[in-house]
Amino acid sequence: MYGAHPRGGAKAGDKSLFTRKCALIIGNEGAGLTEAAKRGSDSLVTIPMPGRAESLNAGIAASVLMYEVIRRKEDE
Repeated sequence: MYGAHPRGGAKAGDKSLFTRKCALIIGNEGAGLTEAAKRGSDSLVTIPMPGRAESLNAGIAASVLMYEVIRRKEDE
């Protein structure tokens, strides 16, 4: 299970991520993941965002991460 986190997680483009079946945990836009969700995640994953944006909304973040999971499966 991967928990989406705005800072400090493994970068979503890292080739070692999403190599097996997985689940994504997306927090809400105001507070992010709960502490329980963070503890329940096998790893935290961050979408790299150059520039001054703080974060993406939850739906967009989920879409980017799901795209990355699918892209990895197609590369196999």
